[in-house]
Amino acid sequence: MTKLQELCNDKYPCEEITSVKDFQNKVRKVIKNWDIKGNIQPWFRGSNNYNYEPIPKVFRNEFNFKDDDEFWLATLFRNKAKTLGEVPEYGRIDKRLFLMQHFGLPTRLLDWTEGSLIALFFAVKDVIDKKAKKITNVYEFKDKINEESHPAVWMIHPIELNKMTKYIKVYKGEKISFYDKPNRLLIKEDGFLALNDVMSNPVKLKAVKRLNHFPNTWVPGKLGIVNFQYTFAVRETRNKKPTATKYPIAILPTHVHLKMTAQKSVFTIHGMVEDDFETLFKSEDFINKETFLRKYIINNKNAKKILDDLKMMGITYSTIFPDFEGLSSELIDQFRETIMK
Repeated sequence: MTKLQELCNDKYPCEEITSVKDFQNKVRKVIKNWDIKGNIQPWFRGSNNYNYEPIPKVFRNEFNFKDDDEFWLATLFRNKAKTLGEVPEYGRIDKRLFLMQHFGLPTRLLDWTEGSLIALFFAVKDVIDKKAKKITNVYEFKDKINEESHPAVWMIHPIELNKMTKYIKVYKGEKISFYDKPNRLLIKEDGFLALNDVMSNPVKLKAVKRLNHFPNTWVPGKLGIVNFQYTFAVRETRNKKPTATKYPIAILPTHVHLKMTAQKSVFTIHGMVEDDFETLFKSEDFINKETFLRKYIINNKNAKKILDDLKMMGITYSTIFPDFEGLSSELIDQFRETIMK
């Protein structure tokens, strides 16, 4: 057993991969037992460090956001962005959040891709960048390379994640009773009500359903929009009306930038529980769901070979980042090849 395989056993059920072909074979072996068809495909996420849990930026310890910081981040961006370029139309808070995420603002969105090799590229490219910078001294390089910091790719079944969300259909003017709430909730418009620990056990006449598709994120009153609305609500409002989903949901986004199309971008958006995905899939609520989140660790000694193979397949900086910066990165990478060998 290799050292990386031991990391898999200690951390989370996963496998070591040694090459692009090995990665593809192991992915195929897993998804042959998944219900994959049409727009339901496995999603992937790459990171240059297997220890970086898949969790949205707004919940990461490095930012230490508190109270209403998330609300003010999103609100100030929305208020100030209009003079800087084209922004989504009024009322499309989903597209506004996609734009914020795309330009690096911490949000409750988490980036995934429908392209397995795109995620693999994201996993290994930063390892190579750091090593190249250390060797060439061309760029300022502050962090020493941690030889034990190995890249990783996560794979998730998005619909199996969505099935963890329970909801009921509601209608305007209706009052919904909950066993753990003495007062009934007045419904202001037709739509869906997510059920959480703090708002559970609806009246017996209400049929509880599970989300088994990708909800749209642009129609008011629909289930797919509730977590976006949660972003633009202060904590006091959230506590009074906790209607976000308990767990993250997977959504197919409206593309607001060319890079999203090139990277085959998709997102999960967190609800009330702020745990990372590894923690979620190890919780009691996710029993029998463990096989729908997979992790593949890459020895960083194999990163250069994997990146070279990806280039041969057309997965490069300029195809993933189709702009001047992407082209520049690709040319820099191309002309420092002799240094890396």
